[in-house]
Amino acid sequence: MSQVRERPAAPPAAPHVVALHYAVRGDLRWLSHHDQMRMLARALVRARIAVRYSAGFNPRAQLALPLARPLGVASEAELAIVELDERIGAEVVFERMAAVLPADAPLLAVRSPVPQRSPQPRAATYETDLSAEESALLEARIEGLLGQNEVWITRESGPEKPTRRVDVRPFVGELNIDRQVLVARLLTTNRGTIRPGELLMLLGLTVETHIPLTTRVSVEWDQGWNAAPEARCQPGKELDQGVTREEEDAQAREESYAQVIRD
Repeated sequence: MSQVRERPAAPPAAPHVVALHYAVRGDLRWLSHHDQMRMLARALVRARIAVRYSAGFNPRAQLALPLARPLGVASEAELAIVELDERIGAEVVFERMAAVLPADAPLLAVRSPVPQRSPQPRAATYETDLSAEESALLEARIEGLLGQNEVWITRESGPEKPTRRVDVRPFVGELNIDRQVLVARLLTTNRGTIRPGELLMLLGLTVETHIPLTTRVSVEWDQGWNAAPEARCQPGKELDQGVTREEEDAQAREESYAQVIRD
C-alpha cells in the first residue's frame, strides 16, 4: 500500500491590525480603563467589524490601549490597536465606527493597516485650566520644581501593598503657564512616568478639583505617530494604506502551502 502523505497544516493568517485615534470628553472622562475597553469592543460589534478573538475558554477581543488614560482626565489623544480577521480599509472602519461610538468619544482618524507591534509612548502633554490667582502662584512653584535635581514622592501600589519612594523629576519635561492653562509634557521611560495627579499635588493644586479640568492633548509615540493627528480619514482618502511586510510573508506562506497541496 502506498503511504498517504499528510498535508501540512496551513499557519493561521496574520491579523489585519488597525489603529483608532479618538477622543474622550464630557462625562466619559469618568470611564475606567476596563469600561473604556468594553465601550470600544461593543462599538466594534455594532459596527460589524470582524475582530480577532483570543483562544481558550473565555475568548477576548484582541484590543489594546497602549497608554491608559487617568480616571477623570479628558483626552483628545486616545489610541486603540485592534486585530481583525478581515482585510478592511481605513475608510470603511472610520465610517462604521464613527456611526456607533458615543458623541463624547468621537473618532478622529483611522490607520489601516499598521504594524502588529504595539507602539510605545514616549511623552504625553496635558493641559489643566487654572484661575487667574492659581496662574500667578504657579509661576514660582514651577521654577522651583524644575530647578531641583530630584523630586521624591511616596507612591501607593495598591491595597495591602507597601508604599515606595519614587524620584519623579526625570519624568517631568516641560512646564509652563499659557493664558491660565498649565501645560505639562510628561515623559515615559523604561523606568516609569509621573501621573498627572502627582504633578498637580507637587504644584500645590487640589487633585480632586483639577483632575476634571485636565485634558491629555497629545501623545508622542516611538513609531512617529501623534495620537491627535491633523489628518482625518475621509471618503476617498485612507491613511497608511498598503500591505505590511508581515502580510506579504503570510501571503507567500499561504501560496507555498497551496502549491504543496496541489502537488
